[in-house]
Amino acid sequence: MLSQTILEFAAPRLYGLAKWREGVLAGFAACTICFNQPSHFPPNLRGMKFGAVALLLLAIVVTLVVADWMAKKRWLPLPIARKMLHIVGVGSCALALALFTNLLWLRLLIGGFVLLLLAAVRYNWIGLNKGTRKSWGIALFPVAYLLLLLAFAPGQPWLVVYPMLILTFSDAGAAIVGETFARRFFHVTADRKSWLGSASFAVISFLILGVLPLFTISYLHLPFAAAYSIESWLCLAACMAVVLAVAEASCSSGWDNFVVPLLAAWLLHMALQPNGQALVRLPVGMLLALAVALLAHQRQWLNLGGAVVAALLGAVVWTAGGFVLAAPLVSFFVMGSLLSKLPAGRHLAADAKHHKPRDWQQVLCNGGVAGLCAMAYGLTGAPQYLIGVFASMAVCLADTCASEIGMRYGGKPMDLLRLKQLPTGVSGGVSWAGSLAGLCGAMVMPGLGTLWTPAMRGETLVWVAAAGFAGMLLDSVLGSAFQARYNLQGQASDVPPPGEETAPQKGWAWLTNDLVNLLSNIMITAAVLYIGWR
Repeated sequence: MLSQTILEFAAPRLYGLAKWREGVLAGFAACTICFNQPSHFPPNLRGMKFGAVALLLLAIVVTLVVADWMAKKRWLPLPIARKMLHIVGVGSCALALALFTNLLWLRLLIGGFVLLLLAAVRYNWIGLNKGTRKSWGIALFPVAYLLLLLAFAPGQPWLVVYPMLILTFSDAGAAIVGETFARRFFHVTADRKSWLGSASFAVISFLILGVLPLFTISYLHLPFAAAYSIESWLCLAACMAVVLAVAEASCSSGWDNFVVPLLAAWLLHMALQPNGQALVRLPVGMLLALAVALLAHQRQWLNLGGAVVAALLGAVVWTAGGFVLAAPLVSFFVMGSLLSKLPAGRHLAADAKHHKPRDWQQVLCNGGVAGLCAMAYGLTGAPQYLIGVFASMAVCLADTCASEIGMRYGGKPMDLLRLKQLPTGVSGGVSWAGSLAGLCGAMVMPGLGTLWTPAMRGETLVWVAAAGFAGMLLDSVLGSAFQARYNLQGQASDVPPPGEETAPQKGWAWLTNDLVNLLSNIMITAAVLYIGWR
């Protein structure tokens, strides 16, 4: 066996080592031999190649120690040292699926690592992270890996292996090239990205998705031949690589380690459908989403970050279901943008983003839930998720109509919980004009849905409209109860005094109006999905 050969080679060289080192190495070699003899264990402990798994874990530990040591000696830049650990750690996950015949053990192992790494980031146990801004990426990638294992292994192992390979090499390559050679940078969200790094991410992803399957062994087999010719697959792989590069550029604080593998698995799943519709939907969705985002950015409806995230969201939604799924998002975006351009007429105590182009947070908090429902619809084809898209957009449109109309024509709003008057524009306030406008907005989305899909018929229309109105009211309740509120010149305000770090009089400082919108949308859409499944 391989482990016996390794021991025979290593034994003569262990003789001259110090006793403690000799003991550690000899013990590890003995464990390697023992673990490779599955007959030594009862049946419920079999199902993995223990020696190979031990070697992978040892490689991760050694890389962590060496990279940390080289970074402290300043022989290696800190970002490069981190990516060394990234390549070994994430790459081990890509290999691990071949080492476990019993996936329960792999899932339990990864679940343990999730808890360990979350604690390591929280308490700064990892030397490479000390003295820098906390990045949760090292703890987020095993979460994504665990979700992929639960969703796709063992039936579709390529939907686990290829996403992890992309995260291993594309992400590391983009960071190394960007840190070493890039001169031009940009910001989509909080983190700085480079054009050269994003281009490197796209090129490496294309090589993994488009070229690697043509020359791989059975472990990396990708069954695209049933739906595509080689030329068609290369075209589709290039489109997927661009989408993933945009997603990576749009993430910050390590969230690309979570988003990229899950999005890659979803794109691969859509691409490998027997009907081959992804070859048409994905490029068309990319072009249409790009055109709409550029138009919105030109008209100052979206800033740069908002335009990029909107284009990414639009491409994904169109790939999931074409016009039927994209139409509600576009309808909300156009109507919401037009409402926000109505003349103010008087001073409004709205949040700091009012009357400004929408940023990426607003786009994600308003369209993210519908985007997830669209992705679930693409995976399963279940009509409940299609209804979830309309319900989510009904909530967004009802809340937008209530806010924009209520601030302009509703007079003094009333706090829904405390039954006290509030300054115009402060979260948690409701008015008769705003509530009526919200009810109309909640009815618009299911009404338009009757033109696009037979799923919006009968009692479904009532449920979606009711969900939109309930979401508007829930948004006001959450805003009144939990959103941060400050004292600005003797009046309540959602915005802290300029130039001051003031604790809010009530609520949580981190709970912004965007997050309140997101929470109310999640809760109402989840309720609609539950009712649909029941």
